[in-house]
Amino acid sequence: MSAGVRGTFNDRWGNAFSPTLGVSSIVADDFRIRASAGRGFRSPSFKELAWDFANLGGGYTVQGFADLSPERSWNLSGGVEWAPSARMSLELEVYNNEIEDLIEFAFVGNAPSGLLIYSPRNVARARTRGVEAGFSLRHGRWRTAGSYAFLDARALETDLPLDRRARHSARVQLGADFDVLEGLSVDVDGHVTGDAPLVGTDELGRPAEIGVQKALYALDAQVGLEVRWGIRATLGVDNLFDHRPDGWQGLIGRRFRLGLEATDLF
Repeated sequence: MSAGVRGTFNDRWGNAFSPTLGVSSIVADDFRIRASAGRGFRSPSFKELAWDFANLGGGYTVQGFADLSPERSWNLSGGVEWAPSARMSLELEVYNNEIEDLIEFAFVGNAPSGLLIYSPRNVARARTRGVEAGFSLRHGRWRTAGSYAFLDARALETDLPLDRRARHSARVQLGADFDVLEGLSVDVDGHVTGDAPLVGTDELGRPAEIGVQKALYALDAQVGLEVRWGIRATLGVDNLFDHRPDGWQGLIGRRFRLGLEATDLF
């Protein structure tokens, strides 16, 4: 059993205490169950209050909103984990979040230049609940893992889905370590984010579903190599096939990345 409490003291939004309680039990050598309950509090970030950013290429601008209220929530979750061997494990998790004043970016109109304006607003009452399942498996130099998530996210007062929350998502990862070069590893990650609703306002100014953010299918890959003296170099690519479905914001196209990691230098 574990328990804790976090205190937040703020001149603007007052004081808040967020208790949590969790229990976990090893039912058998290879089987564990767990559950938790907690109270959440999140004050608006500086960006959410004061952001002023324009993406001319994307045709939209993001503006902060100074009159946001902090989020408060109750969370319940439970899960099971089965590990029949040191090389294999399976997990299942269910959760439910009841949220007051959820801070949600929303379409609020058009700028004089024609850009779409997105700005954070409070959703008086919202609920997010879902199921997540996953597995991991190792055999020799090979390792693989996968997960699936189902999400039901709704604004309770309007009974509309929350903006850009996909109901279905999944991921499969495959990796291996090779002896050809010291510390050589290769990892491939395929992931899918399903269709998600776009929520805005209709011609009468009422909240409504106004479109669909199409499903994203992407393949990421990474190669890592131990250079020397505890320094590891990685070269990767995200969204290898440059899939760009309709309705997405921000940079989702193909991206290359290079990294260096230093460990055990001293």
